[in-house]
Amino acid sequence: MSTSTPLPLSRAVERTTSRIDAALVAADRRAWLLWGSVVLALTLDSVLTGYGLQRGLTEANPLVRSLVEAYGAPVALATSKAAVVAVGLVAWRVLPAGTRTVVPIGLSIPWWTAVAVNVVMLSTL
Repeated sequence: MSTSTPLPLSRAVERTTSRIDAALVAADRRAWLLWGSVVLALTLDSVLTGYGLQRGLTEANPLVRSLVEAYGAPVALATSKAAVVAVGLVAWRVLPAGTRTVVPIGLSIPWWTAVAVNVVMLSTL
């Protein structure tokens, strides 16, 4: 056997390693997209909520509403969203790799819903 030709086993290992690398890159790309969706949704929700509050609408979430009344909209919205994202990041770190995507999905859905509600409410003004 010559050392210049790869062994069949080494080719299989190389292919497997390549597939694993490709899967990790795809998973990483998916994670970036999901977390990007979270950031976009919370940003749009914050901007639209702030605008709605300036136009006379009220915050629907009672906890956030009390924070808005006590500290003002920018501080209340930034603090509440930062706290939720912090809990989400902790969950992301402690959950097994195969189930982590539930975290950004679970954060995105309510915020995208809030964006839709904000758009509808603002369109009625």
